[in-house]
Amino acid sequence: NVFSKNYDAKAAQSSKLHKGEKGYGTPREGSKSAQRAKKAKVWVKEQIGVLINVIKKVGTKNPKGRVEVTFGLLFTTYQDISDTLVGMLRRAKKYG
Repeated sequence: NVFSKNYDAKAAQSSKLHKGEKGYGTPREGSKSAQRAKKAKVWVKEQIGVLINVIKKVGTKNPKGRVEVTFGLLFTTYQDISDTLVGMLRRAKKYG
């Protein structure tokens, strides 16, 4: 804890992970941050499922048989469900 009177800056720097090292950018297992990250991941997957259902509901099949929808229609439809459309689209793209 950096606010503790027993804080040792040199010790903290020596145990600090660097980019590319295993565990860098992820919370320690069992920490509150790890619990929040796990909960957030579940929420994102649920929201992606909602988004996919909205796309299937308002979209149309293209000649290749895939469902497609314009951003405008999707935005208008989805805004009543959630205000996080752009963020969800980015996350959904990450999941393929």
